[in-house]
Amino acid sequence: MRAHARQTSPGPEPFPSPGSVISTVASDSDLRYLHFDRGTANRSSRRELHAFLATLLGGMMLGISIAFTTEAVIQRRAEQAQATARRDLADDECGARPSEGLGVGIGLVGICQRYVVYGRNIWVYKPWAPSQTPTNPLPVVVVLHGSDTDAPSIAKASGFAEVADEAQFLVVFPEMLKPSGPDWSYGWPGEVAFFEALVSMLGFEYNIETKQVFICGHSSGGSMSLFIQNRLPKTFRAAASVEAGVDNASKWDEHSPGSPVLLIWNHNDPVLEAYGGEMLYNRTVRRLLRVHTRDLHASLPVPTPTLRESMLPPSKDILYADLLRWDSPSPVLSVVSWATRQPSHAWPSPQAIPGSFDAARVIWQFFGSAAVATSLLPASDSQQGEQN
Repeated sequence: MRAHARQTSPGPEPFPSPGSVISTVASDSDLRYLHFDRGTANRSSRRELHAFLATLLGGMMLGISIAFTTEAVIQRRAEQAQATARRDLADDECGARPSEGLGVGIGLVGICQRYVVYGRNIWVYKPWAPSQTPTNPLPVVVVLHGSDTDAPSIAKASGFAEVADEAQFLVVFPEMLKPSGPDWSYGWPGEVAFFEALVSMLGFEYNIETKQVFICGHSSGGSMSLFIQNRLPKTFRAAASVEAGVDNASKWDEHSPGSPVLLIWNHNDPVLEAYGGEMLYNRTVRRLLRVHTRDLHASLPVPTPTLRESMLPPSKDILYADLLRWDSPSPVLSVVSWATRQPSHAWPSPQAIPGSFDAARVIWQFFGSAAVATSLLPASDSQQGEQN
């Protein structure tokens, strides 16, 4: 059939179809056509490859040129966006304010991030620092709000974000089980589990120093801080309570060693007075000193402190402010015993009460004190340090 087709149809022989070349044995003329087209295909492929490479190289050079020419524009836009973000953060949920002198132009602030743990909002403030690296773990301070308020409110009132910018630590502001509720849930087992999960979440999201996790709070949040240091002393290495005493003492663990505690107590606080005043103060100090009894009488005196020194001179707004410290029994208890001339339940700060100390700075100083640091060491190391 093939010879007959060549005789009756003059001209070039048709190129065999791909199917015939693959599936049949090709004749000499088939191989001749096949060899000829392969050469043509090779030359065409080389031309196409050269064109492709030229196009690719040109595109790369164009991309590099665009990158260099627009880098300055991108940088300017990034700086503008960052500046806007910093201004927006000046009144954010973490109470962060731009700090002058930390950067060029406007002050730099950290990042306020919201998380949800067990269905509850948590705001975490991470400070900004030019020397900060992921390998440097940060201490943590958990700050609890009081009754009928919320986490952003205590963040702004306490000013802890500003202290965190200076001292470099994370500040955490969780909310109650019931947002803006009347109290923290002492009797609910899930409350202790919530604080354990909170620290676990922080360890997952951030590089934290697990031996420097602390807790403090105002009013009802202060009472909860005392409760948590009793229930979770290995998790929270120290606690501070601002204008609050021991609450729900029946739910405390009588065998817990507890943690070092700072108590800030205004003796002219109408809320504290409504809950027992000086009687509540005596009961709180005695329990924290581990000298209470089951049939505790409020008339029992507070043991004499190891140290007593004045913090502030009297002023038109402050009657007195003394620092008391008990070194024994362990752990250490410190008390800021003070009184305002006008009744006040506010978080102590110069902004809220003229002439007052800054409670956030006093608390952080306590958390970083030698007494707290010594309590974090094993017993053998602590004893060796005392001998030296």
